[in-house]
Amino acid sequence: MTTFAERASVDESAPLVEPRTFGSGRSDHLVRLRRIEGQVRGLQRMLADDRGCPEIVPQIAAAIRGLQEVALGLVNDDLRRRVLAPDVDLAERQKRLEQTTIAIRQVVRL
Repeated sequence: MTTFAERASVDESAPLVEPRTFGSGRSDHLVRLRRIEGQVRGLQRMLADDRGCPEIVPQIAAAIRGLQEVALGLVNDDLRRRVLAPDVDLAERQKRLEQTTIAIRQVVRL
């Protein structure tokens, strides 16, 4: 079995990024969400311990960034899995792209 790097060096038409299936992306997203869950629990402890704003706010920002990364990863997975699916006709691709565009708008508004 060849690695992505080996395929890319041999085949110039190989994609520039490692393709991800929804299954592998989902497990990555779940791991990240568990980390964020831990961050939020830490924030609760910080508030309970009466920590100050300068300590808490950066941790809130980090949790938000983590959630944004999950959202972008889900959009990326959706584009690869549903919109770029080779077995789907053009009209269905356009419909799926519109649905994904709505999700992208929601991510951008975060």
